[in-house]
Amino acid sequence: MLSNKSSKCVGLAANLVYWARAAPLRWSATKRRVVYLDSKMHLISCVLSFCVIVLYEGFLIFRTIQAVLKLETGGTVSSVVQAAYAVCTYAIPIHFQLNTFHLWKSIPVFMNSYLDWYDMVKKDFLIPPRSAPFKNGSETLFKVFYALGCLINFQNAILLMVSPHKTFFLSSLMPEPRKLGLTIRLLFLMLHSFIWLNFWSQILFYGHILYSYAFPGIFILGELRRAPSTRTIQDLRRPDIFIKMYRTFQVEQMFFNYCLQNLFFPGHKVLMGGLAVLSTYGAIKVHSPRAILMGFAAFTSLLYLSILFRRLGRFFEVSSEVLHSWQGQTHYMRAFLRSCKPLSVNIGNYYIAKKTTVLCMWGIIINMTINLLLSF
Repeated sequence: MLSNKSSKCVGLAANLVYWARAAPLRWSATKRRVVYLDSKMHLISCVLSFCVIVLYEGFLIFRTIQAVLKLETGGTVSSVVQAAYAVCTYAIPIHFQLNTFHLWKSIPVFMNSYLDWYDMVKKDFLIPPRSAPFKNGSETLFKVFYALGCLINFQNAILLMVSPHKTFFLSSLMPEPRKLGLTIRLLFLMLHSFIWLNFWSQILFYGHILYSYAFPGIFILGELRRAPSTRTIQDLRRPDIFIKMYRTFQVEQMFFNYCLQNLFFPGHKVLMGGLAVLSTYGAIKVHSPRAILMGFAAFTSLLYLSILFRRLGRFFEVSSEVLHSWQGQTHYMRAFLRSCKPLSVNIGNYYIAKKTTVLCMWGIIINMTINLLLSF
């Protein structure tokens, strides 16, 4: 059910993860699927890449502690906010890579299973659109992800070459960073480029796992309603096909929760919420051009969280409507419906994603931002 553009984006994200040595995975152009690379060299390179990110995170924590200690001797709150924001930002790839290490054999199996199933549905049940190629709605988000990554990395590269003394660059550890030669600056740029590649490759990879599963999945769920449709053939809504499709969807959803429920979603929500709080606080408190960037970061993180959890909450909402639409059928169908529960995305073992999750999350972020503004 993925469009050609979505499929190319998923392949590029998998290859970026391979080039950054963030996971022993690669996209096979012939099979059009994710391949697990089971060799010691790939595993060792992934561990070394993880160590580089952890060391850089330790460097950022050191800079944050320095900024806090300088408050008593003339330091500014804006420097503390920026340092804490950087710490929270680069904790994201560490968190992602820990989830990958925990499930690096299960993740490609899950991706290939839902890609196979979506291709089967697209081939057997989708009515090809007449006016334009098929799109599932995720293409625009993928374009934004890649454009944003290129723009931010280009900006950081220019900033490193012009101002290597900035505290969040490794070049600031040198005795006189302002006087560094071009060759040394280029060496530091290469090191930071690897860190940025690792960071964005994992952002894009997990973003594609989430959206390339959610957008087509919700489309298929909506087509399972017992009502005529102009986008899929009527055979999809035959009772026997509906039972088979819904059972398959339940298995895929269980696999999705297994890969992302326990470690990924709780940690990702906390980190992205922390980024939203710090960037909103910085946009209000920082009195420099950096406040504009912090405001843009606040807008981006809040928009990202809203789109993500609203889309994931649609699984419960749409599947409930689908099951309700099949009520009142044969005795066998009534027995089948009693055995079914609405599909849901589990956030840890605590709750499931619903359409109200976004409002609760916004409330928590606004409340924490206000507390931070009143405290400092």
